[in-house]
Amino acid sequence: MQKNKQKLLSLLLTVVMVIGLLPMTAFAADTRIPISTVEATSTITPPVYGETIKTPYFTVTQGSPAYFFYNLYWEKKSGDSWEDVTSGTFTEGTWRYRTQVRIDEPEGTTHVLAAPLSVRVNGELWAENKTPAVWDTFSYDRVSSPEYTVTAPSGMPLTFTDNSGFDILNNQSGEAITAYSVASYVSGGTKPYTFSKTSGPNWIAVSNTGQISGTPTTIGINADLVVRVTDNEGAYEEITISVGNTIPQPGDRIPISTV
Repeated sequence: MQKNKQKLLSLLLTVVMVIGLLPMTAFAADTRIPISTVEATSTITPPVYGETIKTPYFTVTQGSPAYFFYNLYWEKKSGDSWEDVTSGTFTEGTWRYRTQVRIDEPEGTTHVLAAPLSVRVNGELWAENKTPAVWDTFSYDRVSSPEYTVTAPSGMPLTFTDNSGFDILNNQSGEAITAYSVASYVSGGTKPYTFSKTSGPNWIAVSNTGQISGTPTTIGINADLVVRVTDNEGAYEEITISVGNTIPQPGDRIPISTV
């Protein structure tokens, strides 16, 4: 019985010590003024094909001292994901603007974004029932505009825009590359578009919808990949994608212990 009491006492002492090491903020109620509704006006307008990409400005009309972080970006949908676009012009596809609503210090010590957070810009809903990230001196949440569909005017020539993000870096033998799509970088011409491989490594496949995938099997230097898009009228454009070398798996390397 005495041993059990000693074990219980030791356990209680350990718990007390751990609690003593925790910051007081783990237990203290947040006394900052909560802000759960933010409204703003903005210079943002629905994007138009061929228009130069610009960063919009925001003016908070309700929810100050919350503000919109200025230097973020437009995004273009590519398959099931979104890609950042910081310059150039709007091309055909689905677009949105993504930014952050923030309260930073010194205001962040007296005010805090709070759930359920609602954000409206020019009367449109950008966020609803969101839970912001909250810290001792600042809080924020990511918000996005509605999605905009950009369409090329009829009669526009077919274009296929290259992107450095398409380049395939050095890859390991037997390990599949991360598949991706180039379809969202085509505009103009006459739909539907069909994609094909003009030339390139045998192990890389290009689907007729623009998906690029493959698994390298031979160690060595790879040729560049040339991808073609053909529109419904037979017009076509091509881009050249850099392909890195295929290297051995770490376990396949030949060990050298004597030089």
